[in-house]
Amino acid sequence: MELREAETRWIESQPIPGVLFRLNDPVAIQAGEHAGEVGCAMALLSLTPEPLYLVELEPNGEEVQVLQSQLGTV
Repeated sequence: MELREAETRWIESQPIPGVLFRLNDPVAIQAGEHAGEVGCAMALLSLTPEPLYLVELEPNGEEVQVLQSQLGTV
């Protein structure tokens, strides 16, 4: 699946193989520079080599890019 199609499906909350989080899902960052912070998935940026999300951190609204393997559910 190409990224453009995946982005459309993601915004429409349709399932995408291998993509665990959907638009506005609350997420906890479990690894990397922002480990221990929480936020919401705001965009799907890439599918390969693994899904990459734009996450808006709480409470300051900072936006960071986080790999799916670094995320967990809140």
